[in-house]
Amino acid sequence: MKTKYIFIAIGLLISSLCFGQQKLFDHFADMKGVSSVYISPAMFDMIGSLNIDDIDLKKLSKIESINIVSTEQANIAAEMRKAFKNLVTSNHEELMRIRSDGKNITFNIKKKGNMIEEMVMLVDEQEKYVVIQILGLFTLKEIQEFAETGKQ
Repeated sequence: MKTKYIFIAIGLLISSLCFGQQKLFDHFADMKGVSSVYISPAMFDMIGSLNIDDIDLKKLSKIESINIVSTEQANIAAEMRKAFKNLVTSNHEELMRIRSDGKNITFNIKKKGNMIEEMVMLVDEQEKYVVIQILGLFTLKEIQEFAETGKQ
């Protein structure tokens, strides 16, 4: 009986953390000087059912949502830097880091078994800051294949 309550508490904690992340994106999305994009699970379901020649959109249905916020204003970039500092945790694995001429870019993933459940890209420049978060259950190969399809 005790373990049942422990699992319920853990589930509530995890769901509240996800909700907290969404509130963070929503907070900045409403600010003047911030550009934002949110693509909902319903949109991915709809896209996945479309048929377009040579593009397998069913792969997109594995993505639950995408959040993007960016700014080119130094004061907002500093605030975003502080706020999103804890978005990438010790549960994430760094895939790639690029440092060049004051630009810092990191790609991080959080895995669930062999699948990726979250991908976070942070672009940090002096006056510019961009956060891209992709949630779902997908492989790196699927993301790569979709990115290559988009280039054609």
